[in-house]
Amino acid sequence: MDKKGVTLVELLIVIVVIGIIGTFAIIQVTKIIHNTKVEVDTYNVAVLNDLTEKYAQYEQITSGDIFLGYSTDPERISTLINKKLIDKPITPQQSDATFEWDIDEQLWTLAGGELSTSFSNNPSDYQFTTYTLDDIWDQGSVSIDESDWTYSEDGYIENGTGESRLFIPINKITYTISATAALEEGSNGGYGVFFDTYLENDNEDRDYGYILQFDRGWSGGAFVVRPRSNGNEGNVVWSLKATDSPLFPSRAEDPTWWTDTHTIKIVVTNITSSTRSAKFYVDNDYLGEYTYSNDIEGKQLYTGFRGWGSYSTKFYGITIN
Repeated sequence: MDKKGVTLVELLIVIVVIGIIGTFAIIQVTKIIHNTKVEVDTYNVAVLNDLTEKYAQYEQITSGDIFLGYSTDPERISTLINKKLIDKPITPQQSDATFEWDIDEQLWTLAGGELSTSFSNNPSDYQFTTYTLDDIWDQGSVSIDESDWTYSEDGYIENGTGESRLFIPINKITYTISATAALEEGSNGGYGVFFDTYLENDNEDRDYGYILQFDRGWSGGAFVVRPRSNGNEGNVVWSLKATDSPLFPSRAEDPTWWTDTHTIKIVVTNITSSTRSAKFYVDNDYLGEYTYSNDIEGKQLYTGFRGWGSYSTKFYGITIN
């Protein structure tokens, strides 16, 4: 049998191929390590925010800065350790990254690093001083009747009287909605902010989910949550009446409060794999919490606005974070 040795050229080819494979492997391993660090940091940001919410509940902090009196982030994290919410400091895995407390948003964020696409700190910010209705439609928003809505160069969109709904897509599973609005003068009516809402077969007339309502006509003035199914609302499942709360007056006591501009905030999180939570605020005052079944898997979620009755509402903006 003819035996041939390996030529120098063939040996060089083998070395080059091994080098290419090795370089590719190094790149892939480096990418996997980086992506793992991103996922860990993303998870830890969510953990810090969840534990901070629990800290605020334990301390009965319902407004203002949760970490009032603490000036550095290590002090804030040490507070969570002292309250036995965590055993030791949580530190980022990515080089030069730090966990930072955002006082304005009352949220932990990651500075100097990346977060997974499943967790975005970049808000969807629709301020109607700059966003027109055309911009809203271009971003994938829908309405049962676009003619119900008008845009004002004074910096707001306004719903027509009667039934009006506008749905804005959410590309997150846990999120905070902050909507600023003012109800027209009158004796009844109100407006609502959708959360954990989806549309059956993308039909804007067939929405399912929940809505938090600013309702001056219900029990003399109240915040209420109603479930929505097939485009219709069910009975109240959560409520806070003016007569039961020192946070806001009844319509009879102070009708101007019900026509002032207010910011409604809804913080939606997972409690377990089968349970969700929505916490409600008005002008940063904590109103309460509603828990409900988690059935949003695989759904395109929406927030947005609803009006009803004989009085319109001026919506100045909404941020989804």
